[in-house]
This record gives sequence, structure tokens and C-alpha cells, in this order.
Amino acid sequence: MCEHDPCHRDATPQQSRAAVAAAGTCSCNVTSPGTYTYERFAYCVSGANVVYMLRDSQGKEIGRGTLEVSAGASLPAEGTTWNEQVTVKMTSASGDVKALNAKFRTTCGAGCTATKPAPWYGGDLTLGQALSGTVSYSSAPAAGAATKPGVT
Repeated sequence: MCEHDPCHRDATPQQSRAAVAAAGTCSCNVTSPGTYTYERFAYCVSGANVVYMLRDSQGKEIGRGTLEVSAGASLPAEGTTWNEQVTVKMTSASGDVKALNAKFRTTCGAGCTATKPAPWYGGDLTLGQALSGTVSYSSAPAAGAATKPGVT
């Protein structure tokens, strides 16, 4: 598992993919928001935006807030468990939206278990603030099967 923010810890050009995987460091390089990158032993998503619109009783928008979600992990070359670092940051606020309460919970598809599904549960964010934490997974897929973590 990469220390701190796995989506922004890059491998140097001299490091091979195998060396990066063996060292347990991330090899994904996020260069623009809203992207998903993956390799055999690492994955990252950056800039997944969640927009909250506050409306009055007549349905008119009276405020808006945006949360940017980033996540990434290094996968073990051997073994069936891994950790994913997740960060949620409030990147915009307008009108009557001054803070957003960010709750995060992950799930896994067939053959995968989220062993620590919530890096935090709740927390008011104001503009520029972020919450970070780790979620954990375990998987024991059959030969040739694939698993896929997901966010709810």
C-alpha cells in the first residue's frame, strides 16, 4: 500500500512495473482529473465529482456543492488482501450550501469482501477541506475469475 495519497505517488521512469509492484509502491500517474488508470499492481481514480444541489420548496436551486473523490491502491503480487486510500475534498460551494456531510462506504462484487468498508463515517466539509482514510478488501477468486470493488 502506498503511504499517504497513492494517486499522486509516481514511479520514476527507471522503475519497472515489476520493481514497483515488488516494492509495494504505486505506479499510477494521475495527470488530469476525472481519470481512471490501472496496471497489473496498481489502480487510481481521480477527480470523480459528486455534485449536490440544494433546492427550495418550489424546486428552485438555492445552492450547490461539489465533492471530488480520489482513490488508489497498490495490489500485492501475492496474497488476497489490499488497502485503498480514499480522499474526498469539497472543491466548490455556492448559495446556501456552506458545508456538506461526506459519508463513504464501499462494497465489493462477487468473490470480494470489503473487510473495512468505511474510512470514516460522516464529517462536515467546508470549501477546501478534505477527509482521507483507508478501506480494505479481501478476495479469493477462482482461477480466471475477476473481482471488482465498488463505491456506494
